[in-house]
Amino acid sequence: MLRSYKDILSKISENPKWWDAHGVPRYCDFHPDESSNVYADEVALLRIACQSCLKEFDVELNWSEHSYNWTGQKFSPLSHEPKLLHYGDPPNSGCCPAGHTMNCIDLRILEFWKRSKLSWERKSELEIELERLEDYFGEKIGYF
Repeated sequence: MLRSYKDILSKISENPKWWDAHGVPRYCDFHPDESSNVYADEVALLRIACQSCLKEFDVELNWSEHSYNWTGQKFSPLSHEPKLLHYGDPPNSGCCPAGHTMNCIDLRILEFWKRSKLSWERKSELEIELERLEDYFGEKIGYF
């Protein structure tokens, strides 16, 4: 479950344009330089949906050469298997009573960026569909 940022959301009347890898609302246009990880070597902007109410969010994932999990195992680059990218819990935005406790449905990679020396290069070949709500829910989608 991601932290709620009601203090930020209550002070700004517009909706966030995207959310970072930690569920922090962002109001600027997306660019990999705005990633929550200043050391990122790869950054992806995903479209996800809340598993409960289906509200969609644009969210950021990132990877760096120095990304390790809590056991000390090195994470694979996002580009290794982009079809398997997963954000996890949707941003804690108050979209529905259960949303912040649910998982998300990863729908699409909207933008994929890779750092090349000091500049970013967009990798449009990695901007792919991950899931369709119709495929995820089948006939149930009409009931929401």
